Amino acid sequence: MTRWVESALRREPWQEIVDEIRDTLATGAKRGRKAYAHTSDVVREAVEQAVEKAHAHDVDSVVKWWKRLWS
Repeated sequence: MTRWVESALRREPWQEIVDEIRDTLATGAKRGRKAYAHTSDVVREAVEQAVEKAHAHDVDSVVKWWKRLWS
């Protein structure tokens, strides 16, 4: 009985290496998800600002043209 319990608890060296690799990849994946989330937020804000500026510029041009037409 003790041999059976003892052999189940013993781990092979390659199992430890696999666990280390798995932990490293999990940490990298977590950092990657955080970086992606941050980057996507920054890109979204930049696009929104660009759209607002473009819209304000286009609308101002039309308003000026309209005022000149009817003045």
